[in-house]
Amino acid sequence: MVHNGIVEIIVLALPSQHANVEALAGRAVEELAIRAAREASERTAVEAFALHPLVDSVTVARELLAGYRARIPTLDQVFRRT
Repeated sequence: MVHNGIVEIIVLALPSQHANVEALAGRAVEELAIRAAREASERTAVEAFALHPLVDSVTVARELLAGYRARIPTLDQVFRRT
C-alpha cells in the first residue's frame, strides 16, 4: 500500500526472537509517534521517544522533542495547534 509516498513492506518472518522483540518495539514507537502527530499531543510524542530503545530516559525524550521542535518549525506547529 502506498500512502503519501510511504510504501508498506510486509515482513513474513524475522531471523530470531530478539529481532521480533525489536521489531515490535519499533512498531510501538512508530504508532505512538503517528498518534502524537494526529492528536497534537506533546505527552504522546515524549512517550514515543522514551520507548525508543536508544533513548535511556524520559528526560532525554523531552530534550529530544524540544530540540526537534526548536529546529523544525513545521513540527513545532503540530504541537501548537492545541
